[in-house]
Amino acid sequence: MFDTIKTLLDFGKALFGFKADLEKAELERRKRIADYLDKIADSLRDTVAGFRDNQLPHEACGALSGYMRSLIEAVGTFIEPEQLEHYSSLLSSAALTRQLLYEVESAHEKEKALADLELAGGEFRAIANFLRV
Repeated sequence: MFDTIKTLLDFGKALFGFKADLEKAELERRKRIADYLDKIADSLRDTVAGFRDNQLPHEACGALSGYMRSLIEAVGTFIEPEQLEHYSSLLSSAALTRQLLYEVESAHEKEKALADLELAGGEFRAIANFLRV
């Protein structure tokens, strides 16, 4: 699996691991975090759709990067600083587009990478829904 996609999945799982802490946050903050998570999921969906249509989804990847920076800032108090820096440096770059464009060698690998992106989007959407309850 590509490093950036794996990092997206790991970050989603890490956030889910902090759900008890996130649940204690004030409602307004939880809603803001949930909104970022939904926007990240939407950006991942748009990225996948672009690649499946043989387009270069630079706008969706740019949006993903921006929303990810905002999310990392919003959840900063729940994640250890070194972990936060690790995720921030990997996920705020344009590595996603480059990886899928230049590292995929076969249609099967591309589809696996896109399926993993969809999975990551589902993780983020699930956490968003949890925070709104």
